[in-house]
Amino acid sequence: NWSLMDIDADGELELPRLRAVSALDSSDDTNGIKLVCWQDIDATGTVTDGFVNLHNSAEQWYFTLPDFWQENLLLATRQTGDYSCTAIYQKSSAGDPVQVLALYAYSGEDGAQWATQDGRFLLGSRENTVYAAKITETPGAESLREDAVMARFHLLPDQITVVS
Repeated sequence: NWSLMDIDADGELELPRLRAVSALDSSDDTNGIKLVCWQDIDATGTVTDGFVNLHNSAEQWYFTLPDFWQENLLLATRQTGDYSCTAIYQKSSAGDPVQVLALYAYSGEDGAQWATQDGRFLLGSRENTVYAAKITETPGAESLREDAVMARFHLLPDQITVVS
C-alpha cells in the first residue's frame, strides 16, 4: 500500500508512482523491489516531478537513480546465506546488458568484514545488517564515484512501513 509520504525528509510530501522493474533473467526475483517515481507536492498543492528510486522494502533501503539510468534499467538479484545482492544493469548502445553497480546487504557476525572486501565499500548499517556497494569497471559506470553512490543510498526511516 503506497501513499503520500515525506520520503526524503525535506518537509514536503511526495506522491509515489510505481513502474515495473525489469529483471535481467527470469530467475531473478525482483518482487520486493519497486521503481518509484516520486512527485513533490508543495503547500499550495502544486505537483512537480521529483526523483526516481529503486525501493527495496524487504531490506528497508532505497537508491536514488541518476537521470541517465532511468531508462533501459535491468536488475539481477541473488540471495544466499547471510547476504543478498541487487545488481543494476544498463543496456549498452548495442543493446547488451552491462552491470554498473551492485548493492549488498550482509547480516551475521562477519557482515562488516565482507562489506569492505573485493572492491566493496560501506554504505551504512542497521541492527544486524550492513549495507555495501561495488561500482563495476564497465562502460556506463565511469561517471560513478563512491561519494555519489553513498549520497544516493538511503535506509528507510523506522517509522515508514511500506507493504509491497
